[in-house]
Amino acid sequence: MTTTRFARIVVAFAVLTAGMAFSAAAQTNDEATPFPSLQWNFSTPGARANAMGRSFIGVADDASAAVTNPAGLTSLTRPQVYAEYKNTQLKIDRLATVDSLRTLQPTTNTATVNSLSFLSVSAPIGDKIAVAGSIYRFLDYHESFNFDPRPIPNSPGGFVLFPITGNADFTATAYGGSVAYNVTNELHVGGTIAANQLKATSVGTRNAIATFGSNPTTSPIVVNQTSIDASEMAVSGSLGALYKVNDMVNVGFDFTKGPKFNSSENLLANPGYNPNIPSRGTNQPLTQATGFPKAFSLNVPDHYGIGVAVRPTPKLLIAGDAVRINYSSLSKNTTVVFQTTTLTGNEYATPDVWETHVGAEYNVYSMTGNAIFVRGGFFSNPAHLVTFTGTSDPEVNAAETAKFNLLPRSNETRGTAGVGIAIGPRAQIDAAYIFGKELVLSGAVRF
Repeated sequence: MTTTRFARIVVAFAVLTAGMAFSAAAQTNDEATPFPSLQWNFSTPGARANAMGRSFIGVADDASAAVTNPAGLTSLTRPQVYAEYKNTQLKIDRLATVDSLRTLQPTTNTATVNSLSFLSVSAPIGDKIAVAGSIYRFLDYHESFNFDPRPIPNSPGGFVLFPITGNADFTATAYGGSVAYNVTNELHVGGTIAANQLKATSVGTRNAIATFGSNPTTSPIVVNQTSIDASEMAVSGSLGALYKVNDMVNVGFDFTKGPKFNSSENLLANPGYNPNIPSRGTNQPLTQATGFPKAFSLNVPDHYGIGVAVRPTPKLLIAGDAVRINYSSLSKNTTVVFQTTTLTGNEYATPDVWETHVGAEYNVYSMTGNAIFVRGGFFSNPAHLVTFTGTSDPEVNAAETAKFNLLPRSNETRGTAGVGIAIGPRAQIDAAYIFGKELVLSGAVRF
């Protein structure tokens, strides 16, 4: 493959991904959906990279490069199978209790997720080309929640948010094919095209309010129920480059264009609900609400990053990445499920953020082809919750501000640590721990 031919392929790829336009409207303003809380896994797969503070764009020297920086696949010298297992502790903060909108004390919902999160088969072809096929779980979210009736601060009418019970399960998996090419001995490039599958279910049931005041109570009468039941496919792609500055320094770059899933949210109403009587009516079979289901899109954020890897001695590797994640795509032109006569969907915003990843690896033992490594690092996770930007209607403004703006938000930094064992040239086992968050195990077998 000539350099010119490869350049044409890269241009064709850029045109293809640029054509993945946003759908008409993004996620919804339904408080019972998990969109603001979804915890995306944009980190590199593999316990080795996770132990080094998730810094790998400038390293990219094993099969996990298919996701992190596909240009690095050219470093493979043998065909290999690579797999990763994750045990993740999900922690989701909600303002869920009766007085939470006044005290701003969140309730933390937790869930434990165990998954085979990455699997790949890769191989070099000659001296210049490498290919890989991979399966990557980049979203694995599960939550059950229970909201009490909550008085809305600054509500001119003294309104109270309906109590809600519900659950959500969102998973997204990329099935990718990658190719990498050595343009020169110093410059390597690569790309990945993936078919992505979203499976999403979400149900939120609202009940009437039995008594009002500072401590309102819940009625057994149902008001309505929102739901999502989706199984969607969409295309994504990434481009990477890796440049060897000298024997000590590598510089890498990666750009990933996320998939755009099109789905819909439904609303069923209880025709027996009557807000004007003390008993709030009767429970009757739920019926389809007018104008539903409503279409929305889940625009998985695009992200890009640059990384540097430095090897000051043969035993020590130091790496750092800066990664930009365009979370703003999640809330652009939000689909309005509630307050439809007042809101347009342009009143919601999510900030784009820069993440910092820093880590190191040290070879503490090496003899007869076997080696032991210790690793450590840290990474930042800046706050990126949805913000309601306001409307002229004071009642709607108070309600949406309570739903989206009052939850405390803070930037997060997590430390990482891990070990690895190379068993000759044909096998490696790695383990990583992200403090307070995740255990990652991975292994590679080479043929």
